[in-house]
Amino acid sequence: ARSRSPAGAQMALLLLETMETKYQNGDRDVKPSAQTYSCTLLSLLNSNMGNKHIIAQNIPKRMRDLGVEPNAFTWNYIIHVASMVDGNEERKMEAFKVALGAFQTLRKSEDHDTDSFTYTFFLKAINHLMPQSVMRSSIIKETFLECAKEGKVNDQVLSRLVWAVPQEEAREIIGPVRISDIRNIKAHHVPKAWGRKNVYRRK
Repeated sequence: ARSRSPAGAQMALLLLETMETKYQNGDRDVKPSAQTYSCTLLSLLNSNMGNKHIIAQNIPKRMRDLGVEPNAFTWNYIIHVASMVDGNEERKMEAFKVALGAFQTLRKSEDHDTDSFTYTFFLKAINHLMPQSVMRSSIIKETFLECAKEGKVNDQVLSRLVWAVPQEEAREIIGPVRISDIRNIKAHHVPKAWGRKNVYRRK
């Protein structure tokens, strides 16, 4: 699923399409599972396909068409794929909207919950896809504070924060911490309550 081969994503998409077609034609033994779609999304991460965020955005509809319910991994991986998009400002903003849509869907879900990966990937998307602006800084701050309130801050979330904003701004967001270089901050430097809900889950 994580092949760096340029053809890796195309192969995964072709395999998925074949499974979907066979299932729709009556072969019940090849129904794609939520994990099948997760693997397809993971294959898109290192792909140089310019429209990979659009492909990722369409995955939930493809799943529901076959009676497969998207889960937290689905939405997290959509955010992650969008965060890896390169190109001009227009394409990056298009990808950011995909990431934002997936982030908001998972936040509002009654059946699935956000986790540290959600916030890590979304902070990465903001940092990579949005141009420097007051709005960008505001979204980063609000995202991190929500993560802390939810108890889902870990080392990766903190790393994404401190490399996305100037050091003084990072210190202002995080608050007083005993560390000389804020870029080296780890979860044990911040209040334990900020990471109280961190658990390891399998997809």
